[in-house]
Amino acid sequence: MKILLLLFLGFANFLFSQNHRFIYEVDFKRDSTENNLTKEFYHLDIFSDDITYYGRSYYEGDSLIKNNIGFSTDNFPKLTDVIVRKANDEYDHYEWLEYDILKTSEKVAQKWVLTNEKKTIQNHMVQKAETNWGGRKWTAWFSLEIPFQYGPYTFHGLPGLIMEISDSKNNFSFKLIKSEKLNETQKVALDHIYKIGVPVNREKYVKAKLTFYNDPLSFVKNGEIELADDKWAILQDGTKLTQKNFREVRQRQQNNMRKYNNPVELNKLVAYPK
Repeated sequence: MKILLLLFLGFANFLFSQNHRFIYEVDFKRDSTENNLTKEFYHLDIFSDDITYYGRSYYEGDSLIKNNIGFSTDNFPKLTDVIVRKANDEYDHYEWLEYDILKTSEKVAQKWVLTNEKKTIQNHMVQKAETNWGGRKWTAWFSLEIPFQYGPYTFHGLPGLIMEISDSKNNFSFKLIKSEKLNETQKVALDHIYKIGVPVNREKYVKAKLTFYNDPLSFVKNGEIELADDKWAILQDGTKLTQKNFREVRQRQQNNMRKYNNPVELNKLVAYPK
């Protein structure tokens, strides 16, 4: 019996030492004052030298590039944030401001309280854990059967993979829906994002967000994008920007920034002027 147990443990260690991708379904309120939920899908890729969390559109865009398929207004990837885990629980967070990227770095630690409550999710026995972090109270369900101490976003530190996690006011819900083994060739190329990310501290981050709010289409004035009579640009939210709708889009962007201001880490909310 001991030999069989050792063989099983050896197989488990081999299985979970491989590269893995965990896909989460994320339901969240863009506007905390409404009950409408937005659904998106995020990948948690775990490689021996790299742990990355990013929106599925990057995976789809990477597939188009690798298969020599161009982008159109219909399949242009949504530019979501990218989070990279570094050594000693430090995380780099890359956030798009249209054509610019802000890079913030900080050490992240959640203080978990484990409970005795258990249930089954997707044929895995999971255990309940709770934490107060980022200005919200979170409940997580993790599985000891999947020995990765990570989860979606920057959640980590439990003795097993986080399969589900949500906050007490139902603003965010993350659910694992699929997992798969990977090889090195399946790693999504994100180096271009890392290269152009501008490192900022908290003070500079808030200043940059407020500056962007005051003029969300400044990249046109700065000459980064030219809007001639026959030219247009696609914004991060999929809006087609032209000379004719410039003023309308600018006002709409500001309204949306005030309305859809509900970050995962509520204590990092930037207060926009009205």
